[in-house]
Amino acid sequence: MTEAAIALHDRKLSEEDAWARRVAGTPQAAIVNRLGENASKLALICAISRSPVHPQIHEAEVAWGWALAEHCTRTILRDAERFLADSEFEARLNKAINIIGKHGPCSRRVMFHKGLKLAEREFRDVINALVTHGVIIEVQPPASSGAGRPPGPRYVLAQSSGELPAEEGAGDA
Repeated sequence: MTEAAIALHDRKLSEEDAWARRVAGTPQAAIVNRLGENASKLALICAISRSPVHPQIHEAEVAWGWALAEHCTRTILRDAERFLADSEFEARLNKAINIIGKHGPCSRRVMFHKGLKLAEREFRDVINALVTHGVIIEVQPPASSGAGRPPGPRYVLAQSSGELPAEEGAGDA
């Protein structure tokens, strides 16, 4: 490994340590703690592919290995947050967030037709939890002057669903 490659790798390892401290004690920790190891393996693979007889890890290989490893780590953490749930209720929350994010603003009817098939009480519990935690916002539609039942509220995401605490740290790592 060249001196520049060692310096870059050491700097990235210290950034990884800071990210690991921020997620310590969470399920994310096991993934973040493997980042440096994965980046090193990727840099080595790149160096070997460039020169199989005399592989030399330069700064470019280290930068590429870290960039790819960080991208993969952020993707795993984002998708785990989005698709994995510890309980049935959390799975319903995730499903509602995904539907609103993809099709929002959504009414209860739209959410039902897009796959959130819940009884009134269960739907209300999911929506109340998401509104209370600031994940979604309830928006009242304009008053209807037509015949029939007035339209119900619509739900929109309060922030993009891709925002994770881990990604905030990922910019540093």
